[in-house]
Amino acid sequence: MSNTTVFNHHNNVLIKDDIVIKQFLRKEDFQNEKEFYEIFSRYYNVPAIKKIDEENNTIVYARINGTSLTEKKILDEFSTKEIFLIRDKVPKIEGILKEGVLTQLLPNKYINGSLVHGDMKIDNIIVAQNNEIYLIDFEFGNYIFREFDDAYMLLSILQVDSLKANEYLKLAAKDGISKAKIIFGELYFINGVLMNPRINVEVKRRWVKIESYVLKELQEINCDHSQ
Repeated sequence: MSNTTVFNHHNNVLIKDDIVIKQFLRKEDFQNEKEFYEIFSRYYNVPAIKKIDEENNTIVYARINGTSLTEKKILDEFSTKEIFLIRDKVPKIEGILKEGVLTQLLPNKYINGSLVHGDMKIDNIIVAQNNEIYLIDFEFGNYIFREFDDAYMLLSILQVDSLKANEYLKLAAKDGISKAKIIFGELYFINGVLMNPRINVEVKRRWVKIESYVLKELQEINCDHSQ
């Protein structure tokens, strides 16, 4: 099996045979991954940790034999309700917001210190060969508001299946979830993409178009509230 190396703005990931080697560029991301891995491992299937190298900010995980929900044929096997329930398993735990550059985008009135995975997109949901569902990538865990995870789920589903994305939003509305909070979560994610120097210009142009649509939705909500 050939090795695969994945780079992003926060870490380098080497996928090698039956292990995944994840090296963090910043100590705080490494610490965050450890902290929120421990929390989410109580509620979700997560990859086993083989080794932690504190000096080099590296965690070696067991590789999951499976496919992420970004594969259309895999996504089609799950109803929108089932996907919504994956996010809904995030426990209602309170904590202190971890400040960052992008958290300034979030209105203080929305931040209630609720636990979020922080990167709850279908790329990070793996369906193993035994059909068990695994959650990965925990360095963006935080205490913000629950709709933050819905925002990421929606944007990631939208890239694969717009019908499922619309169904997800309707389910969220029935569950009493704030659309405005989802929109601010989406803006947070989009701006994270636009500020990432490792993402190419073409991809950023696509996300700028999505951002304009999201901002239009936010304006419509604000107009409704002002009437």
